[in-house]
Amino acid sequence: MIYLTGYKGNLGKFIYKSADQKLNRINYNKVKGDRVYIGLENLSNEDCIIHAGATLKENIEEEIFVMNNYTSLLSIVNSCKSKGARLIFISANSIGKNEFVANPENLRDKYTLLKYECEQYIQNNLPKNQYFIIRLPGLYMKGKKSTAFLDKVFYNECIKFKINSFNKFNNLCLYSDAADFIYKLALMKKFEGFIGSIASTKPIYLKEIIKYMIGIKPSLSNLIDFSNGLGNEDSVYDFSRAISLGYNPKPTEVLINYLYGINTQTKLS
Repeated sequence: MIYLTGYKGNLGKFIYKSADQKLNRINYNKVKGDRVYIGLENLSNEDCIIHAGATLKENIEEEIFVMNNYTSLLSIVNSCKSKGARLIFISANSIGKNEFVANPENLRDKYTLLKYECEQYIQNNLPKNQYFIIRLPGLYMKGKKSTAFLDKVFYNECIKFKINSFNKFNNLCLYSDAADFIYKLALMKKFEGFIGSIASTKPIYLKEIIKYMIGIKPSLSNLIDFSNGLGNEDSVYDFSRAISLGYNPKPTEVLINYLYGINTQTKLS
């Protein structure tokens, strides 16, 4: 049996849609206040949990939000440890490369630190054949604004963005492609531990991507401030490990044209 948390979120909905079998949707315990997922008592070593869920941030302090999510992750990992079930944990590319996170103070926000600490707990408590950790990029779907970076820029009406012209960018993937890969992993009988990132192929300089967006939506030109600082190597993600497990990435330009392109002569260079 494959279990799924976060089935009400966009990624969870796409994972559920990708499945050719019924997934057992599990819920967070909101009533008792013990910060755990319920319905895990019948797990066995034949089962897999896709942990795509997070407790909601609405109307609670950030510290409580982080603690709720960490504590609920512990309930899943500890259940997998005692029952022998497998786990797919959805992490984030914002963690960066291994040498960058040698000092957790380098992590950019509390959510990223949360994901990193969850990764550490899984790696310290489960054998490699019981988990996959996959770091997702910004996730997108055509015609619907997400919280991912390029959507924040494209659908922006009032916020000034400062863009480093020489940062290369491949931190994107379609929800549907990520979901298909995650479900493919869940069907595997042999898990292999940490996967790392997924992303798009053929990174493009951010300046070229934003120029393309401005060509589609000229009003953005007043909200973009290009800087010419040194490029950041951590902005390009390696996903060779994921490819070896069946991930099929699309080129960055193809995705951007799909997401934002209209009948225009504007092209990415």
